Amino acid sequence: MAKLFSLALLLAAQVVFYVVPSELVLFFTHTVRPSSYTAALIVVCVFYGVDKRPIPKKRLSVMLAGFGVGFYYAGFLVACLIFGYGNKHVANDLSAFANLVWIHATVIILAELIRFKLIKTTRKRHRNTIAVLLTLIFTFIQLDILRGISHAGAADAIFSNILPTLALNATLTYIAFSGTLGALMMLRCVYSLTPVFLPVLPNVSVVTWAVLECVMLFITVILHHHGMMDKRMAVMDQRRERYRKKSLTGIVALVSLAALLVAFNLRAFPYFPVVILTESMSGAIERGSVVFVKKLHSDDVLANVQQGDIIHFQSGQIEIMHRVIEFRYNAAGERVFITKGDANPNADIFPVEMAQVLGISWAYIPYAGYPSIWLRMIFN
Repeated sequence: MAKLFSLALLLAAQVVFYVVPSELVLFFTHTVRPSSYTAALIVVCVFYGVDKRPIPKKRLSVMLAGFGVGFYYAGFLVACLIFGYGNKHVANDLSAFANLVWIHATVIILAELIRFKLIKTTRKRHRNTIAVLLTLIFTFIQLDILRGISHAGAADAIFSNILPTLALNATLTYIAFSGTLGALMMLRCVYSLTPVFLPVLPNVSVVTWAVLECVMLFITVILHHHGMMDKRMAVMDQRRERYRKKSLTGIVALVSLAALLVAFNLRAFPYFPVVILTESMSGAIERGSVVFVKKLHSDDVLANVQQGDIIHFQSGQIEIMHRVIEFRYNAAGERVFITKGDANPNADIFPVEMAQVLGISWAYIPYAGYPSIWLRMIFN
């Protein structure tokens, strides 16, 4: 009953946050929320006391969590190098910084103490149930974005906030089973506090970064599982131990490569691939080629697109890759592009506005796109 009461207290506090007037939000985050977490922790500690059961492989658990932190910051650095840095406002005086620490760090520490205590004081036969319950409840109480979300922004919120928060809590709950409180705190603080306190962030969309976070959490779970699981044999020869390590390295490398390929095809990088499906550019780019397009923002189109360049642009529901043959100006005085396929007898009917331009042709590989064309023919 004490566990249910403490979880109900946290849920009630979050529900109150969703309905409290805007002028009381600051008071809630400074006072009510930390107080509710403290009360929940006190209830759990009073009813269940101190768990003195030894935790095997304590140092190994912390070390594996350290590897997970390393993967996070390595991914953070690589994303910044590929996409560039985006400046972020951070509190620049001591009082404001202390305010951020109180709002975020205090609640995080109390929450993980509650999670760890609830997991370790639950009997093994009930741990699966409490794990699912904790994952869902802790995900819900961390989604402050739901307070101001509209119906139109629900899809973005799911991919950019709900899924990574769910993945993080599932990972932390799993580590609470076999790991230590130190490993739990390390991962939670890094994933939750880094975006708050660092002055720079990767210049990527929130959806792209959410996917990267989920991939890094998946790698962390794999590392922790293989490192902490009990070996069935007491003695394992050195050759088999080397083989196990190589196998784990291969899995990590394969998952990382797959994630990079998916991100590349989802146009998360400055360059993205396009398969040429028609013969309109024959002579310059043949059908079945894979063209690598340099992504252009609408503000960069004017300075980067010249007459004779091959551009990739959106026309209605389809995307086209044609050559710019002429510049003109529309009624608003904005530059537009007249385009034409090299193999077409006439120019395209509609001029291309700068907002329609997605990128500019950079390089191509002939025939590499035919598997994609064949798949399209099969499924369409």
